[in-house]
Amino acid sequence: MAKIDQLKLAAATEKPTTVCPSGSGHTWVLVQAAGNKSLDDKIKDLKASPKAGTQFEGAAAEHNKNDGTLKDSKDLSDDSDQLSWECAFPGCNFKNNPREGDHVTTDGAGKRQAVEVKATTALDERSARQLGRNLQAASQGAVAGVTMKIPAGPQRSTLVSQIKQVAASLGQAVQIIRV
Repeated sequence: MAKIDQLKLAAATEKPTTVCPSGSGHTWVLVQAAGNKSLDDKIKDLKASPKAGTQFEGAAAEHNKNDGTLKDSKDLSDDSDQLSWECAFPGCNFKNNPREGDHVTTDGAGKRQAVEVKATTALDERSARQLGRNLQAASQGAVAGVTMKIPAGPQRSTLVSQIKQVAASLGQAVQIIRV
């Protein structure tokens, strides 16, 4: 099976250990972070991380803060205060163990977007499943859409192509912003 086909399959399916017992797929609900730290402190902490991916999450959040779409600390995850997606179905694994989300933006019209940040050069199966869950949440109306923030540069061309192909395989589009 070709790599892109594996990614499309991963985005459309769950592992046996994460299938919703409802039998009809997850019903995703956004759970905001507590907002214990200020937005500026969260961004500063993310950018100061020793991990390059976490540093880029801080840069992406700062980009959204500066463009006015990220205003509330409750809409940004960090290690101590996570925004998450949980399944609304009682007894579901993701009810007790929600999936962390990077952040959520709100445009001038009040429409919310799930924002996923990827600093890698290609998707792996875990990231494809994460993208699939975000797209599923959008299709259910939990958010208006999904934005992927990736570093600028030609070395991300494979990542951009994979994101677009995976989203298209699920009948959806993703806004991709290079920071």
